[in-house]
This record gives sequence, structure tokens and C-alpha cells, in this order.
Amino acid sequence: MASRQEIEDLLTRRIITDDELRQLGQPAVPILIDIFQHDTNEGRRRMALHALGLLGDKQAVEFLIATAENTDEEDWLRTAAVRSLGYAGRDRAFTYLESALDHEDFDFRKSALMALSHSDEPEALPLLEKAQADDDERISERAGKLLDERSEA
Repeated sequence: MASRQEIEDLLTRRIITDDELRQLGQPAVPILIDIFQHDTNEGRRRMALHALGLLGDKQAVEFLIATAENTDEEDWLRTAAVRSLGYAGRDRAFTYLESALDHEDFDFRKSALMALSHSDEPEALPLLEKAQADDDERISERAGKLLDERSEA
């Protein structure tokens, strides 16, 4: 298992791949949560959220949802947490993303749509169809494009 310092160093690198983050494995989840909660470096905090989504275990998903719902957090971190849920591929993540598509805030809906664009899971398809019916044409048009891309693939 990687040490906290190794994880911090990895999150600070300019170039890092999703595979490198996935290799951290489930034991890194508590460390990533602690980094997010206590680190002052915004880049590491954002990468910690991304890594949690990629690891996608239950604790990570619940933390991402709690972060998205935490109105004391800055909006950009809350929406980053929503986007990270698209990598998780868990039922609870999709349930939350479905509710985020109904959020009154455009940025939340947009972040949920971006999250769904990261997912190859079949559960994303009905949510993209739901987003295609959004009243805001920026959301509905992007959802339509994502659906078209899926059907071409």
C-alpha cells in the first residue's frame, strides 16, 4: 500500500493517468478522504476527488455524495465531486446522478451530465435520455450528442 506521502506526491504530479490512480486501490480511500478534508492544496484536493471516483468503492461514493451535498464546501469542489461519481460505476452513484439531473442549479445538472459522459455502464443510458429532455437546451443538446456518440460506438 502506498504511504500518505506517496499518494500526496502522486496527486501533485503534472501528468497522472487514471490507471495510476486506480492502482492505489481501496486501501487508499481513507487517505484520499483525509487529504481532501485537510490539505490546503486545491489541486491535490481536486485530484483526491477524482481518485475516489475512479476507485469507486462504497465509502468513496458515499464521501463524494456527502461532499456534493455539503453546502459549506465551495461550489467548484461540490460539482467536482458530482463529476467524479461518473467514474464510480455503482448503483448509489447513478441514483445520486439521477437526482442531480433534477437539481435547480445548472452547474449541478451540467456536472451530472459530465459524470455520465465518463461512464460506459448501461445505467448511464436512461439518465442520458432523461437529460435530453432537460428544459435547458445546453443540457439537452449535449445529452443528445452523448447519446449519438454511444450509438455510433
